Amino acid sequence: FGHGTIISAHGRVDAEPEPPTEPAAPEKRGFGKFFSAEKTVKREFFGSAGRPGISTVMVEAFNIMQDRITRSRLAGDPPDVLISPRVGKVGWFDFHRAEEIINHGVRAAERNIESIQEAINLLTPTANQTPGTAQPTQP
Repeated sequence: FGHGTIISAHGRVDAEPEPPTEPAAPEKRGFGKFFSAEKTVKREFFGSAGRPGISTVMVEAFNIMQDRITRSRLAGDPPDVLISPRVGKVGWFDFHRAEEIINHGVRAAERNIESIQEAINLLTPTANQTPGTAQPTQP
């Protein structure tokens, strides 16, 4: 009332205002330092020791579904020759192991060459036969 005050730290009128600063993140205390949204999302998506994440569960579910479809199709329309190389655990994205897996397939085909040749002989028609009606020759 009647006494003016000057705030010297306010700055000049023509000066540009400083951009607002973001408030500092509060320091986490207690259990807060162990749990965060980022860690929770990572843990849920990628999993943790002894617990698969969502991505792992989805890939495994897809593998199971693909296996069931394959078994169903094989039962409904069996192949003439089935070659099953033992490749162990190979994932969908193990492209870097292509040469190793191809070599397993080559060895499996070589082990089954007699069955393959027999199927070819059975299914190759002679001049007077229709395809698929060839009969095995007796040795």
